[in-house]
Amino acid sequence: MTNAQRGALHRWFDTVSSLLNDQGVDQAVALKKLSEREAITFNWTAAGFKENVFKPCLQAVSGVNSTENMDNNDIDVVVAGLQRWAASELQVVLPDLPKEQSK
Repeated sequence: MTNAQRGALHRWFDTVSSLLNDQGVDQAVALKKLSEREAITFNWTAAGFKENVFKPCLQAVSGVNSTENMDNNDIDVVVAGLQRWAASELQVVLPDLPKEQSK
């Protein structure tokens, strides 16, 4: 993964966590739907989305469990898969991955 992709991915985590909070999506409900396990209710954070949603999907897609070790194509596959899943299961449209990092 390039530095630009890493920056874009973390910006996306921030954007998604804010969107999910704004849409009133309970993290416990989403995580249960994703993993079929119970979770406690708390607000979304970028780190929580990354650890509890993105990384398990990355592991399932590529066998990699770290964003540091994912390859350049994994990011697009995982983001697209999460966008389809969120639309179908949560009725939330996740944003596209930012084109570039900005802080």
